[in-house]
Amino acid sequence: MPAIYFEITESVFFMVARIVSVVLLLQAVIACVGNGLLIAVTLRSKTLRTSCFILIAVQAAADCLRQGHKLIITYYSFTEITATVYGCYFVNLATMLAMDYCTILMLFIAVDRFIAAKFPVFYVHRTGRKYVTAVLLCCLIYTCTFKIMYYNYIVSETRIFCTTAELQKVAGNKIWFIANTTVNLAVIVIYMCLTRVTKATLVDYGKINRSLNIVILVHIVGWFLPIAVGVIRGQPVKLGDIPYQALIVYSDSRNETGDCGGSLISTRHVLTSAQCATRIEEATVVVGAVNINYLKHAEVRKVRKITIHPQFSNDENYYNDIAILELDIAVSLTRNIKLSNIYRIDSEYFKHKTAIVSGFGSYEPGSSEHSKLLVAANVTIFPFEYCNKVLNGRLEEGQQFCAGAKGTGIGPKDRGGPIHVLHSANLVQIGISSYTANVTEQHEISSVFTRVSHYCDYINEVTEGAAKCQ
Repeated sequence: MPAIYFEITESVFFMVARIVSVVLLLQAVIACVGNGLLIAVTLRSKTLRTSCFILIAVQAAADCLRQGHKLIITYYSFTEITATVYGCYFVNLATMLAMDYCTILMLFIAVDRFIAAKFPVFYVHRTGRKYVTAVLLCCLIYTCTFKIMYYNYIVSETRIFCTTAELQKVAGNKIWFIANTTVNLAVIVIYMCLTRVTKATLVDYGKINRSLNIVILVHIVGWFLPIAVGVIRGQPVKLGDIPYQALIVYSDSRNETGDCGGSLISTRHVLTSAQCATRIEEATVVVGAVNINYLKHAEVRKVRKITIHPQFSNDENYYNDIAILELDIAVSLTRNIKLSNIYRIDSEYFKHKTAIVSGFGSYEPGSSEHSKLLVAANVTIFPFEYCNKVLNGRLEEGQQFCAGAKGTGIGPKDRGGPIHVLHSANLVQIGISSYTANVTEQHEISSVFTRVSHYCDYINEVTEGAAKCQ
């Protein structure tokens, strides 16, 4: 994966985070005061100790606990530290449980109010302690189910700015977000229907429901605010976004393991760098994956044959840094597994200036482990003259080019992976990641890529026509 950092400076990011955290803290204080008053009134008044008001009091208590995640955001904003996803998960566990519990309980309360207004006789005879206990238990089961599912998506070594938003984003568990959004929308619809029903009955009851609508709206805004925090940073790739991306895991002659990137160019062939191929004794290729802990939509194949470009120079220049791996069994093309688009005439794609690098390399410079997630980042394609000057005349025009961005680019384990441009809503592969002289300052000393259009005849020859440039 590309060595991805903030696309803005960390100081600016944390400054914005501090401002947001202060706003969230103020919101938390107001919410806790309001919830506290509601709980106190419910406990003190016997007439309010009905099933509905007990549920509302429990929801208020859960909402107070939910506000704790804003303290966590504030802590990490002012200390400017990151945490592993595992660490962040357990730090936020109580507040995330409270968030889900509060959300689903709000739906039960809305349904409760609707039944009470529409079918009052039925409602009076069906509520009591067992009813309240059953509702609270259902909410607990719902909440725990999502947290158990969520735990399975965690990638331990990934470091993030520890907020519930970043945690949800890195884990990639969309089910949680969709479910909670659906619940919130359902609550709004039910209360709108309830307000119409009560208009025809009790005016005072209608006023109460309109007040509850405001409370619900405040809750939903409070739910979405922390979810919106953290969108400034780079995101993992979604399934199917880069359908030809390959991960090559190999062992060398000394039985040491390694990994690098690649791209699927035919159902039996993967394009990669010669640097990667020269190390391979045995190798496995994974295609169609964005999380290597979850390979349901992926295909895994063994490498049967390796063809390295005959003029590859295994020195500091890495000329002709290209190789083709033949798989033992052809992969099946699906919505999430497709072939790379390579064009013989690609000059117009270099006018885009912005390209995309992707891979499973490490998040942190110097890390010995690859990430479990596929990540992509935007980089700038620099003029050949500039690149050649910065790299002391080492580049071969037409065969190599360079690209990079401040704090963003490829890492050592991304070698062999594709660099692409977006053209007419489609990705076009223009190069292969070759090497980088400086991981963190790639806007000054850019990464070098092998230009694939120069090797169209080589690709056609090695694959015996199975892979062709367009």
